[in-house]
Amino acid sequence: MPRRVAAAQISHETNVFSSVPTDFSAFLASGLHVGREAIISSLDTNSEFGGFINGAIAQEFDLLPIMAVWATPSGMVTADAIERLSGMLVAGLREQMLDGPIDGVLLALHGAMVTEIDDDGEGYLLQTVRDTVGPGIPIVATLDLHANISPRMVELADVVIGYDTYPHIDMAERGEEACAVMARLLRGELRPSVALRKPPLLPTSQRMTTGRMPMRSIMERAHTLEEDPRVINVTIAGGFPPSDTVDAGFGVVVTTHDDPALAAEL
Repeated sequence: MPRRVAAAQISHETNVFSSVPTDFSAFLASGLHVGREAIISSLDTNSEFGGFINGAIAQEFDLLPIMAVWATPSGMVTADAIERLSGMLVAGLREQMLDGPIDGVLLALHGAMVTEIDDDGEGYLLQTVRDTVGPGIPIVATLDLHANISPRMVELADVVIGYDTYPHIDMAERGEEACAVMARLLRGELRPSVALRKPPLLPTSQRMTTGRMPMRSIMERAHTLEEDPRVINVTIAGGFPPSDTVDAGFGVVVTTHDDPALAAEL
């Protein structure tokens, strides 16, 4: 039988200095797609969820769409909004679990969400999913290049995969990569070892364009490291300083196959 892999997107880039709070209506305004509507709205789009759809076909998954939603970058996400969205996520996962076990979870996240109840919005969502599906189910999450990657995020996800481009043009590719990694996890071919480094840098977004120096050379180095068959993924995130959290700023995540020393060294 094909593997049953759930997929969801909840995404927001939060600027806490904005006076405009991001409430539930802000997410509705951008489009909230639940269940099969998430596939219909994302089909043939250059989005992570679009990549999940194509990747699931290539990897012969039974893709279980939970929800897909984002909101325009703005102020802090309200408690009501994040509680309602996370509640929908849990309800969707539990509904799918009634039909049989879920083998894995794909999440399209941003990485710079700040909420009224938790400064680490993605950490909160990952904890919510982990609490719902249990400790043994692999979770692979995609992140924006402007993610403020936290230790909590890399601890709760088995693998995080960030964009390689800014301006962003590789969202679907990263979604497909997430599916390929998930397939290897489900076949028992990978045992991820993850190292996160947070150098004390708050680079401005305007200097993170990957076609120009210095980000171009950093990304080229990351891709060279990924040529090593022991390396699952190297993610470079410039961060998003206006989130103004303890985890804001530059982040490097190296994920290897069962080799923590190599991950730390790279």
